[in-house]
Amino acid sequence: MTEVFEKLGVNWKLLLAQAVNFGLLVLVLRFTVYQPLLTMLADRKRKIEQGFKDAEEAGQRLREADEVKKIKLREAEAESLLILKTTEEKSKVLEAGLLEAAHRKESDILTRAQERGERLVGEETEKFYAEAADIVRRAISKVIESKREIIDDHLIKETVKKLKESSL
Repeated sequence: MTEVFEKLGVNWKLLLAQAVNFGLLVLVLRFTVYQPLLTMLADRKRKIEQGFKDAEEAGQRLREADEVKKIKLREAEAESLLILKTTEEKSKVLEAGLLEAAHRKESDILTRAQERGERLVGEETEKFYAEAADIVRRAISKVIESKREIIDDHLIKETVKKLKESSL
């Protein structure tokens, strides 16, 4: 076999040395480069898998958060409708109370105005009758001064006439 190697131009000692060198290189590279590279790839694979799990978990949490958001929005909407309904009812009660108070005040004002009007009418009527009596008194006194006999005759006739009517 050495002859075959020699005919092919292969130096078996050199070949053996190169094989030993190659084996040593493989061992050195395996422990210094290949093993750390495999560890780094395994870590990276684990991190990627963890990232996928975390992304899936985050997606699930996002869906849950969306559901919770929808529920909270529905609750808030229902609560706001309840608040609006309550406020509307309170405003109706308040409006009714204000209208009732306004009607009472209006009634009081009308009553006072009517009483004042009646009082003023009574005062003005008294003034009118007082002035009328004064005017009649002055007129009678002037007439009496001028024609006393006519008035006496006229008064006597009126009195007799009233007596006749009352006796019938």
